[in-house]
Amino acid sequence: MYEARTGGGTTGVNLRIANATANAPSVARLRFGFVIVYRGFDSRIYYMVNPNSGGNGIFTWTRPRAIPDFDGRPISTSATPVISEINGRVTVAYRNAGNNPVLSTIDGTLDTSTFAITWSNGQNTGAESPSSPALTNFAGTEVLVYRRSGPNRLYWATRNGNGPWSGSQMIPGSPVVIGRPSVVAAGNQMDAVALRADPAQNDGRTITRTRFTGGPGWSGQFDNDPQNWRTFSAPVVYAIGIAILIFIRGANNVVYGKNLSG
Repeated sequence: MYEARTGGGTTGVNLRIANATANAPSVARLRFGFVIVYRGFDSRIYYMVNPNSGGNGIFTWTRPRAIPDFDGRPISTSATPVISEINGRVTVAYRNAGNNPVLSTIDGTLDTSTFAITWSNGQNTGAESPSSPALTNFAGTEVLVYRRSGPNRLYWATRNGNGPWSGSQMIPGSPVVIGRPSVVAAGNQMDAVALRADPAQNDGRTITRTRFTGGPGWSGQFDNDPQNWRTFSAPVVYAIGIAILIFIRGANNVVYGKNLSG
């Protein structure tokens, strides 16, 4: 696994930061730096910490550590694990390994002296998916977005603090989708994107976008914003401040980006 750096005189340099990974990694930005999680070829979930709290462009990753077994069961997955930060801790969400489609989460708290993470509160979310979920922090509430097994439409679940996940419900107007979704929140807006299932097309797939504009007590609403972009891979949304950006792989294999907030 490699990292492309900018700043500190290393712009455009790809640096190897870990051994081989079976799927795409996921990264979360914390106050002290970054945490990255990935699936190893043994299906275990590994993490590394980058304690770059000074913002000086010097990046040093800790050695890879496996998330240890919890309550006698291994923390392993058959797909990409995802990570998000909320109130100073991290949450990792993942699809269980093998033929087990259940989505689970586990919480982590960083020890700033050793840069190891203490993992606790492993939970079965009650949701099932044939692919990886997506996870975000929306105004202090954790939101899990996933493609539900069977209908293959986008569903979401929420939780507050370290409590249980709420009952899942379908995102209104979700079309049939394929692959894993991506979700991000900024301000009072949350965006979820995925690939719409259109197998008749042979030049990529259409991106479907759903935007949630929140109000007090989750009184907001979902609005579908169909896009005509076509891509061969899952899109990614990311927040910088209050701006929400989307990145896609074009049909010419070039990466494109767009500000969805402007």
